[in-house]
Amino acid sequence: MTKFEKLSETINNLSATGDEPLYTKKEIMINRIDQILANLNCAAVDGGFCLFVKDGEIVAKDLLSEEPLEFNIRFVGTDISDIEAKPLTKK
Repeated sequence: MTKFEKLSETINNLSATGDEPLYTKKEIMINRIDQILANLNCAAVDGGFCLFVKDGEIVAKDLLSEEPLEFNIRFVGTDISDIEAKPLTKK
């Protein structure tokens, strides 16, 4: 069971009255989607870049440099403790 599934199960088991969940899974997911989008927006604005998909790959585009700079990236890692964005080199 993933950390999110454990959290979701815990929240669904809690209730103010003892018989109703405080939040539905749909409400949790909508809030989490909003959180992820907000973090992506902050990172892009602060870092001066944008992300888009080209030919099925995630591409980072620098919005600050005068020279065009785009490179493919991939998120690597297995858990929140070791997730990292890495440039993807083509062979």
